[in-house]
Amino acid sequence: MEKIRGYYKLVICEKPNAAKRVASILGDESIRTITTKSRIPIFDITSKNKEHYVICSALGHLYNLVPVKKNRKIYPVFDLEWSPRHSKNSRDKVRVNQIVSEISEFSKRAAGYIHACDYDIEGELIGYNILELACKNKYEKSKRAKFSTLTDSDIRNSFANLLEPDIKLATAGKTRHNLDFIFGINLSRALSNSFIKYPDRKRYSNFTIGRVQGPTLSFVVQRETEINRHVPVPYWNVSAELNKGDNVFNATYWPKTIQTYEKATRIVDECRDKDGVTNEVRIQKKTLYPLAAFNLGQLQKEAYRIFRIQPNITLSVAESLYLSAFISYPRTSSQKLPTSIRYRDILAKLAKNYIEYHDNANSLLLIDKLFPTQGTKDDPAHPAIYPTGEKSIRLNSIKGKIYDLIAKRFLAAFGSVALIQNSTILFDVAGHSFTAEGRKVLDEGWIYYYKPYFRISESELPDIRKGDIVHVQKITKVKKFTKPPLRFNQATLLETMEREGIGTKSTRAEIINTLIKRRYIIQESSGFVATEIGSAVINAMTKFIPSVISTDLTRTFEEDLEGIETGKIPDKNVIAKAVDTLETAIMKFKASELLIGQELNDAVEKTSKDSSIVGVCPICKCGKLLIIKSLKSRKRFIACSQYRMTGCSASAPLPQTGKLMKSKYACSICRWPIMIRIFGRNKPWKFCVNSKCESKN
Repeated sequence: MEKIRGYYKLVICEKPNAAKRVASILGDESIRTITTKSRIPIFDITSKNKEHYVICSALGHLYNLVPVKKNRKIYPVFDLEWSPRHSKNSRDKVRVNQIVSEISEFSKRAAGYIHACDYDIEGELIGYNILELACKNKYEKSKRAKFSTLTDSDIRNSFANLLEPDIKLATAGKTRHNLDFIFGINLSRALSNSFIKYPDRKRYSNFTIGRVQGPTLSFVVQRETEINRHVPVPYWNVSAELNKGDNVFNATYWPKTIQTYEKATRIVDECRDKDGVTNEVRIQKKTLYPLAAFNLGQLQKEAYRIFRIQPNITLSVAESLYLSAFISYPRTSSQKLPTSIRYRDILAKLAKNYIEYHDNANSLLLIDKLFPTQGTKDDPAHPAIYPTGEKSIRLNSIKGKIYDLIAKRFLAAFGSVALIQNSTILFDVAGHSFTAEGRKVLDEGWIYYYKPYFRISESELPDIRKGDIVHVQKITKVKKFTKPPLRFNQATLLETMEREGIGTKSTRAEIINTLIKRRYIIQESSGFVATEIGSAVINAMTKFIPSVISTDLTRTFEEDLEGIETGKIPDKNVIAKAVDTLETAIMKFKASELLIGQELNDAVEKTSKDSSIVGVCPICKCGKLLIIKSLKSRKRFIACSQYRMTGCSASAPLPQTGKLMKSKYACSICRWPIMIRIFGRNKPWKFCVNSKCESKN
């Protein structure tokens, strides 16, 4: 590895792109790139004021917690230590050790240390571990660079005004990882050992559960129970087409829900072809206040609502935009835009650098005093997400969508209130009440800036006054049934986690993703469905250790972590409480290992069978089409379950790459099942599994 002459300040960044950006901004005099064995470049720079920096970076967390004792069958486990990040991938493991070694070597001749990782609880911990472990106890001697964007001005300003390191934030980060690890490893080992010890087990399955995973999975399981228990109750709606002169409009019987068929029929019979009179006309004007700029949770929910982009992908894309200096730091809870970000400068850059925002940004610049709508939530570290206005090269489709959403939300925050007129007209027809409702936008206000992501559905009503006569042109009754609660989708589950105070803004989306990977939940068109395995895990936890998966316990620990961050609660007290909780829970769990193992085994068997069934065989009509993987070729294909019994030869090839999902539809031509292939970020491909289907032509 190349040597660096003289003394320098060692700068620790969180990711290589951030290190490169910082080097390009500070390195006015010279920039030298040092090639390393890990292939993570280190930058040797001299700034305009002759400061000598060596800028290196991590790959996120370089260290993680591991048990002191390596025996996986032992639990409970509470003795932990920090170690260079372990990975099943040997290349990744070697690379992490190389990065640690390289940073350690460069730290030996450093005259000072600057912690320049992301300014949040995870970023603070990443830098803390590197400075304490790789650089040998240099955290307290370091300085902290705080910035919310990777723009030139923010980086220069942060290095010109370095702060003291925030040990309370680092301690909160360490404690969070300790909590997550001891809950995760002990509960997961309890489940896995119960499953493995069951004597009639037929296959292997890996079980994990954690401090936040448990309550999140419980939401989905409980919702599925509510749906299954729902008994549809019939009711009726009556709607009518009324006309006044040449104007025809719709009205509904009030109250909308009619409990019996007899009553609905009587209303229709008594009102058919009758005249009615207008009893009342209500006009109400309503103001819609502008939406505040995004925090991370709102951005994820809105991206899913509009584009159906999964929350974890939204976060990944937003981080990429941040590292390119196009938006501010995305991992924020704040809905506030402080004046320090210089609203006019950002609007001027948007108008200059982006033709699509030119007119709207310029119209806002004409306002004498700019006051954005401020949300209720705040974050001491970072403001709400906003575009920096920096000129970009052409963004790809998904980055362009997320950037456009952020930019338009920022513009809309400065817009005026929107004015809506709601009209309600009440009619009497043969002694029965009917209502007609209309809506009209009087002033778009901020909605104009947020198009097409927010729209008001308008419905015009004719000019009708009290006492006017209308005629029933058509009247119908419709039978309906009460519906069960909706299943959670990506956005609503994320929102529930946020409302219940479990997880963090940065980890919630990944928790949901982990539950999908573990086959605890599956995503269908109607939302998340708990699998037999997911239900069995929650049932076992609920029976034997319900407190561990309660939102109350998880929320209490989140509050304790906030107390550590503010210096109100010692971290040792929080860890001691977690250990006491787990020791009590594990004792109850161990006493019922065989019962739990049987429940988990039954669930695994049922889930395995259900996941391989594609549909009913269209050839023999009695067998089921199964997804099978050849032991020799390792290729997957479809075959009939009755092959060995009746010799049914129904079979079909399958794509060998990508994730395969069943759909509830059959091919309209041959009646074979329709499947969905998902591969990377490509658009899902729906296809008929029958290779001889005429649709293939």
